Amino acid sequence: MKVGNIEQVAANTSNGNFTTGSIGRGTIQSKFGNVKIRHAGQLTVDVSNGNFTCDDTETLKLKSRFGTVQIGDTGNLSADLSNGKLTAGKIEKAAISSRFAELTLGAISQSLIIDKAANGDITVRRIAAGARKIDIQSQFAAVKLHFDSAAVLDYDLETTFGTIKWDGFTRYDTHQETHTSRTRQSGKTGTAATQNPTLVRVAAKNGDLTLRNN
Repeated sequence: MKVGNIEQVAANTSNGNFTTGSIGRGTIQSKFGNVKIRHAGQLTVDVSNGNFTCDDTETLKLKSRFGTVQIGDTGNLSADLSNGKLTAGKIEKAAISSRFAELTLGAISQSLIIDKAANGDITVRRIAAGARKIDIQSQFAAVKLHFDSAAVLDYDLETTFGTIKWDGFTRYDTHQETHTSRTRQSGKTGTAATQNPTLVRVAAKNGDLTLRNN
């Protein structure tokens, strides 16, 4: 199915593709087919056994199973993913849960919450200075977080059967606990005079955690 620009849509498709230009508001369910959208305002998508592509959205609520997801700039993203891959551009706010899904996010400007990500690596290529919160729970995944050079952090990190790697940050007020299989680090980056730090909370099991100051 292929349609042009539409203000509102409610579509339920199976065994075929759905392609459209611009959607103001919509709900799309698709099985065994690909969904491709150029632009959307407020969009809810449930795709199984197919890929989803959208150039940019204002608000996106997404459920994807057994497929590849590619999205551009997004204001507010809520995603539940399994058995696939997500590649995204710039995102203001994101809340994601995933299983057997690789996550690659281009940029986060305000907040990122990843709850119970399992069996899929997580990479964020740019976290803006002044972002409010990064909160990640992961299992059997490598987590790589790249922060703006001006970013300052208030961090509480824990790995079990994994290591914490720092690159380019100056840390102070640090505390570390190390046990047989678990390491916990807390503290701040920058200086004591720095204000408005990004809160970073990560609990990673069976995977390494890397924090890099770009």
